[in-house]
Amino acid sequence: MAVASTNLDLLGWFDEDERAQCGTCGERACVSLPEAKAAFCLACGAVHIDGVRIDVDRRIALDAT
Repeated sequence: MAVASTNLDLLGWFDEDERAQCGTCGERACVSLPEAKAAFCLACGAVHIDGVRIDVDRRIALDAT
């Protein structure tokens, strides 16, 4: 039986220099797609496109506050 992966498991796919600090949760788990001007956090799920936070699947990422 396969074990389910989490977003945090995907962090291993990215080198430390490819990760940025997330403006929502503060974790260094934010990766980006520069060509699409998109960034997403593998810790909290926040998604930003062209600097604007968006709703994913009718859910807003949890605020760190």
